[in-house]
Amino acid sequence: MRDNLVYFDTCGAIGKGNGVIQIELVTKFLDGQPDNSVSERHEVTGNLRCSIRAAEKLVDALQRAIALQKVPQFEVRVAHKN
Repeated sequence: MRDNLVYFDTCGAIGKGNGVIQIELVTKFLDGQPDNSVSERHEVTGNLRCSIRAAEKLVDALQRAIALQKVPQFEVRVAHKN
């Protein structure tokens, strides 16, 4: 099995069936128009289906990844000798 990059901007719908969690992943696209304006469209780019246990593991992983983003980044400075 190959790794696939999944990018999405929002979740369009959620549901459940037979013990399986279902989440619709939606991506926003910006399209340039002939008059130089930009139109926005949304398309379903994926569907996530998993067990409740797998969903709990995903929630935990997402919470930990979000926490990593909140950790202050330290600026690294290199001293130059003249």
